[in-house]
Amino acid sequence: MLEALGEHDGAPSTAEFFRALALQLEWRYLQNRRKIRRLLWAFELGILRLVLEVAAWLVVLWRQ
Repeated sequence: MLEALGEHDGAPSTAEFFRALALQLEWRYLQNRRKIRRLLWAFELGILRLVLEVAAWLVVLWRQ
């Protein structure tokens, strides 16, 4: 993580350390958000298909 600070003539200050940490956490948050959106979309599509399948089964059973 400290590589993000570049060449430094000594120990990084606390503020620099937390800035580098915040930047890395923000990047990871954005990456995870994209993945979670795709998973959520797939989950919602699965729920919709399940509801349609249950409705179809109810129609078939109702007609018998």
